[in-house]
Amino acid sequence: TGIALLVAVTILLIRSYIIKKKVNAILEQKNREIIEKNEILQKNSREIITQRDELQFQRDEYQKLNATKDKFFSIIAHDLKNPFSGLIGLSDILISDKKSFSEEELKEVYSDLNQTSRVTYSLLENLLLWARNQTKSLHIEPEIIDAGNLNSEIIALYEKQAKAKNIEITCDTEPRLEYFADPNMIRTVLRNLVSNAMKFPNEGGRISIKAGKGGKFAEISVQDTGIGLDEESIDKIFRIDVNTSLIGNHHNKGSGLGLILCKEFVELNGGEITVESTPGKGSIFMF
Repeated sequence: TGIALLVAVTILLIRSYIIKKKVNAILEQKNREIIEKNEILQKNSREIITQRDELQFQRDEYQKLNATKDKFFSIIAHDLKNPFSGLIGLSDILISDKKSFSEEELKEVYSDLNQTSRVTYSLLENLLLWARNQTKSLHIEPEIIDAGNLNSEIIALYEKQAKAKNIEITCDTEPRLEYFADPNMIRTVLRNLVSNAMKFPNEGGRISIKAGKGGKFAEISVQDTGIGLDEESIDKIFRIDVNTSLIGNHHNKGSGLGLILCKEFVELNGGEITVESTPGKGSIFMF
């Protein structure tokens, strides 16, 4: 009887152990499933938070871009309105009262018409290039550029205008200097920098283009002896959301779009553009 009872107790203990082991295994399995589900939930939660943050960032960027675009177009509209008003005013004078002007006065009116037309055309050209760049329809086509030839081409383009304003324009290029970039973009950069410099020197001022080696890069600069820029203007000069227009000699006005275009084109070609300036002494734009 004692042996039978011991056997029965032993069997019960063994069965209890087996059941407990099975229950523990089931509990462990369920616990693992709960942990896995919890990890999945946490991962999903992190992904949702990340997506929410990304959407918020994109929404903020979109609003910022929209605000920038609106500000930019209001600046451009304002800068286009002024020269067109000038053109209309000058043409009205010629139509209504041409005979009362002396030959010298007419020459000055024609000169103003020509200058205003050039400024307006330049602004429209820059606007078109900038718009094409924003829509990514403007493609970079780099090739080897002879720095001396390109700089001489730019000088020749502005020689007559500089002479008429009594401004000396010079070029100093390191012999046999070549660099790899899109020639049309760099031509546009140089045109805008020289055209911008032409607005600000006083009579008898100077503009100089220089080009040389800077390590693995070519360094090109356009320097003028004009009105210069203060630190606040330098900080804003390449920003599209602010109006950095300045009044130069003969009341020439810069819209700021040309410099923004310069920055974008230089960076598209893997370079950078900087400016050094002192109020009353002039500016150096270097890329």
